[in-house]
Amino acid sequence: MEPDTDIITYWHPIKMDENYLMYLESVVDDKNGLEITISSEKKYNLKIVINFEWYVAYRVTQENSMGKYWLKHKEIQWRNIFFIIKNSSWIAFICSVDENCEWSQSSEWFQANKENLAEELHYAIYTYDFFIEIISPTVPTISLHKIE
Repeated sequence: MEPDTDIITYWHPIKMDENYLMYLESVVDDKNGLEITISSEKKYNLKIVINFEWYVAYRVTQENSMGKYWLKHKEIQWRNIFFIIKNSSWIAFICSVDENCEWSQSSEWFQANKENLAEELHYAIYTYDFFIEIISPTVPTISLHKIE
């Protein structure tokens, strides 16, 4: 297992009036890509849909399994939802077993196509109940919905 070298930074892909407590509603992985839906407590009636057209990997971990990770990164205000993980130990692990790793920022393919790709590769969405992490060289589309 790779050592934890993660540097967690805030990511603000959408404007929200306050930090709502959000819950994972669904993760759909199909021919259209990866769609993650998170919802607020019922009293706020908010839903956020995050779509990754292309991704390398994703993982979903129950929040109560992340105690050591919380302790290591205790400077982060976890009521925020969206994060970017720089110096990602997960990306390092995947590149250690993927001989091409063409999607990584150091690859020739990435450098040749970087104007069409995201600067960041390791996205994190932290809800009250789950951590959802995605490695993708593309920027996701994100939409905020009021539930009636």
